[in-house]
Amino acid sequence: MALAALHIKRAAFALLFLLLGACARGPEPHSILRGETMGTWYSLTVVADLNEAEEKALHTEIDRLLAILNKIASTYDPESELSLLNAAPAGEWLEVSAPLYEMFLTSQEISWLSSGAWDPTVGPLVRLWGFGPRAADDDGSDAVPGPDEIKRAMANVGFQNISIDVVESRIEKKADVEIDFSGIAKGYAVDELSSWLKHRGFNHHLVEIGGEIVVSGLSPRKDSWRIAVESPEGADPAQ
Repeated sequence: MALAALHIKRAAFALLFLLLGACARGPEPHSILRGETMGTWYSLTVVADLNEAEEKALHTEIDRLLAILNKIASTYDPESELSLLNAAPAGEWLEVSAPLYEMFLTSQEISWLSSGAWDPTVGPLVRLWGFGPRAADDDGSDAVPGPDEIKRAMANVGFQNISIDVVESRIEKKADVEIDFSGIAKGYAVDELSSWLKHRGFNHHLVEIGGEIVVSGLSPRKDSWRIAVESPEGADPAQ
């Protein structure tokens, strides 16, 4: 019995030393990449041991991918795919890129699940209330729109004014609608970046764009990712 107890103690000490050694090694090598996109900031943490050239190349590729997505879904760029679609006449079937088509499908699902509470055809209302790239009040006034103005803006609002051809991946506007994917584009982008990173072999990462976050694998601490709230309710923001 004494010999067995001695072996157990030795095993326990060995395990303790291994755990202490793991803690002493500190976090896993990782890179934090930041930049601007979609009118806001992005931040990526990639758990990988990259040299300076590899990190720079990865950063360049991420900026390129985000620029492509912004060129597709931006409402601020008059030459973006979405802006050109908004400017196209109603009643025509229009072929769209795969990312924009996926945003339409996702929007249709969310609109249906929310009984129309979330609707990407609210472009006229966004402008009326002074938001977006073509604000209604160019003089900078804070006037609240009247009932008649809101009624006129609502005339072509509604996802029922969009037809989706699931066979040919085409879109038809039944009315002169104005689509605004600001409520979904950033979320779509973080999902796409996460999938792209996994495809490149970076299975452990965090991607954040303007508050939209997706995580994969483990953090540099070798445990689950932890997302903190900057100013929790009841907390002193100065602390």
